[in-house]
Amino acid sequence: ALAEAAETEIRATLAMLAGFGLLAPDEIDRTAARVRCHPLADLPAALGGADVIFEGVPETLEAKKAAFELISAHADKQAIVASTTSTILSNDLQGFVDPPGRFLNAHWLNPAYLVPLVEVSPGDATDPAVTARLTDLLERIGKVPVVCKASPGYIVPRIQILAMNE
Repeated sequence: ALAEAAETEIRATLAMLAGFGLLAPDEIDRTAARVRCHPLADLPAALGGADVIFEGVPETLEAKKAAFELISAHADKQAIVASTTSTILSNDLQGFVDPPGRFLNAHWLNPAYLVPLVEVSPGDATDPAVTARLTDLLERIGKVPVVCKASPGYIVPRIQILAMNE
């Protein structure tokens, strides 16, 4: 049921983009076909060939820890592991990933399919080559990565709070 709901939402979003002229209508099916939903039992096969894994579970340490333990157990040890958190510091999550040098945060601004900015926040143990690989990937897909230190709220959420308070 969850996979069906996700697929329905993805198709609706693609149709909306096509309605705005941001995607050709004949690209909807081809784009949707590139998305795969896997049950937990298929996790080893689903993660086995991934070069980059973006975690997007709820914003709790317990959920993040459980996700990173699964990823660490089943993903290739060279795969980049990135959280998408906007509330938890990368240094606070890095210890959940084995090895920790492949971890960093990549906070996509919403809606991610329209906003080009991605805040990239390596942790203290992140290998600089991992940061370079991820920023290169983001640039190749048309994003604008901005590397920042691990600090509460990162960049944009901090600015948004200030603006909202005004």
